[in-house]
Amino acid sequence: MRFITLTPILLFMTLLVATDPAGALDPEEVAEMLDPSVVRIFAVGSNQMESGTGFVINREGYVATNFHVIQRHEESGWRLFIADGGLDPEHRRNATVVEMFRGEDLAILQVSGLNRPPVEFAEDADDQPAKGRSVFAIGFPGAGDRLGPVTEASFTPGTVSRLFPGSWFNEGPAIRIIQHTAPTNPGNSGGPLVNACGQVVGVNSQRETRTISGPGGIPLVTDPIQGVFFSSHFSVLLQKLRALDISFTGAKKPCRVVAPAASTNLYIFIATAFLAVASVIYSLVFRPRRVTQLVVHCGAVAGDCAKAVERAVRDLRAGKGGNLRLVHGDAQRVGVARPSVPIWVLSGFDSHGRPVRLELSEDELRHANGLVIGRKRSRSEIVLTDSSISRSHALIVTIDDGIGIIDLKSAGGTEVDGKRLDPHGKPARLRDGSRLKLGDVELNVSRS
Repeated sequence: MRFITLTPILLFMTLLVATDPAGALDPEEVAEMLDPSVVRIFAVGSNQMESGTGFVINREGYVATNFHVIQRHEESGWRLFIADGGLDPEHRRNATVVEMFRGEDLAILQVSGLNRPPVEFAEDADDQPAKGRSVFAIGFPGAGDRLGPVTEASFTPGTVSRLFPGSWFNEGPAIRIIQHTAPTNPGNSGGPLVNACGQVVGVNSQRETRTISGPGGIPLVTDPIQGVFFSSHFSVLLQKLRALDISFTGAKKPCRVVAPAASTNLYIFIATAFLAVASVIYSLVFRPRRVTQLVVHCGAVAGDCAKAVERAVRDLRAGKGGNLRLVHGDAQRVGVARPSVPIWVLSGFDSHGRPVRLELSEDELRHANGLVIGRKRSRSEIVLTDSSISRSHALIVTIDDGIGIIDLKSAGGTEVDGKRLDPHGKPARLRDGSRLKLGDVELNVSRS
């Protein structure tokens, strides 16, 4: 009877949590989330080479960039490829131009065999991102090669200065343009401009420079103008994608920046987390239904725990919920429902000798286009808090009649049956009896 009495309160608290908009992430989390989705593009001529940036639109290998990044390819026949996990020839993937838009300075490429997670676009609104909001530019500035080849994207913060209608050149089409202060340099072109939630709001295109005459009238580019950078508004790209019938991931929630809670709100966080967990467990126990798997990572800070639970409840209400798993050091399943068969079980021990057991269904993997294993909840569906696990460590996907795994450029590496995987390479098949090593976490693979 006590559960019945509390039901309206629990459901009310769940509703409040579930209707919250997407919350802003720490800059570190934004960088970690976007890094696997941003790629470096090369155009190679007989004796010259130019580079730019692009970002993955969907799981079919579509990549967005600037027209001027691929202009040499179109006009002079230069070879076009993506550096996927390294700059060596074996890591080069040929890129095909699907469509280009000279006036909007946009191009859509397709890269066969590119296994990268796609970006998420922001809420489609002409007045977003608002002036003064934080944004981040991500890309591969060519100047970074001076001290060694750049294989990891650079990340720079800034704010939105203004949104305005304009064109990239005289008589060019009028589009919405974002002026911002997140520094970009040659090589950043075509990379994403993202908001505080990690959602794409623009495509970096230009920066303000000034040219002066040097000795003998040679034009010299100087950089006296600081903090003036330009991106095309993401709605321009979305319009092209819709016209081409190319799929993309839109925002499930609008991005809203909320000031961090003061320490005096500690008990509110704890109470909210407790009520949310109680309501979810109540619904699972007394209203069992087939749901998919969900991971909730509760950190040591009450605010982190509350946010994790809030996200779990929102996903449950959105139809993406599942067996609630509270992960603290190791991975254990609680709840009542089991995934649909066939089930793959990954069991073993972490670096501290604590038991780890993960249960996955092929239906789940197909529905979600893969599940990310990592240490950070912002980019991982399966959270392992072992210190040897990277924030986004590996991606488990379906291949043929089984499953495979892709290393996501993890620091500790991924091994299958003693063979270390190349970052962002082809999926390595996991078989019944395979030995999987994620950092220092050793797991045995079995199929029931």
